[in-house]
Amino acid sequence: MANYILFDKLVEEGSSFIRSAKELFDTLGIHVKYDNNFKKDTGFKTKALCEVKFHATNAYNITLASRDNGDILCVENSSFLSLALSKKALLENAKLKISVEKELGMELDLKANIIHINELLRDSVGFEKIQTLLKTSFQNFNASIYEGSSDVRLKEFTDTSSNDALVKLLGATIIKTSTCKKSDGYEVLETNSFISDSLAGVVLLDAFDNAADFILVNDVTTFKMFDARQKSIATVVGRDIDLPVLNIAQVLLLALGIKDKDKLGLGAHKVKVTLL
Repeated sequence: MANYILFDKLVEEGSSFIRSAKELFDTLGIHVKYDNNFKKDTGFKTKALCEVKFHATNAYNITLASRDNGDILCVENSSFLSLALSKKALLENAKLKISVEKELGMELDLKANIIHINELLRDSVGFEKIQTLLKTSFQNFNASIYEGSSDVRLKEFTDTSSNDALVKLLGATIIKTSTCKKSDGYEVLETNSFISDSLAGVVLLDAFDNAADFILVNDVTTFKMFDARQKSIATVVGRDIDLPVLNIAQVLLLALGIKDKDKLGLGAHKVKVTLL
């Protein structure tokens, strides 16, 4: 049996992702270890400033899981991609590995697998089993799936088509927008919030104007942009938006009949979710 260890030290506030994922695992009967001593994801801005420190943080977390004979389970894209990129780089670059070991003062153990929540749902649970458990249909809802500008890099490590497959399983109509792979603005938020909100506004308005009932995101940084900053974005673009932002665990929980807002992790949302 696989030993999954939840990665919950996200680069941004991610209680909606963590809470809903835990509820989903409990509902589906998936055993996941929640107690860990992982270091917080430093994000890709650290990689640009100091590559060794970026890889050192991820290497420490991978080594910690490896020594516990576990695999790291990520519930969103940023942490998954950071860990997966570091593991690949450290396995392929002996000099980098030595530098990171010197930085950490420890020998690395990189055998732990990095698992995306969608992979777990597809491979360990199975979409067919999930379908038999569904209690609520999304047949009357339109879902816009935001893939993000990191989709190309993600494809190197995981099948990014899982979102589409899961949403179709629930009966929702997928709204394909021309901006689903455009920047969400997060990368320039600290340097220019106006440009950041403008970029996010292009994506949100595209989904809204194409009659999406909600936008599905897989990244905690995107959630920050589209949900926490949606009011600011609306001011910048001069339009009311009011578009709910959900992750895949929340959508699945709703389809499984879960309506409790605490279990769904909706307490962290700024934009009211009206699908209940």
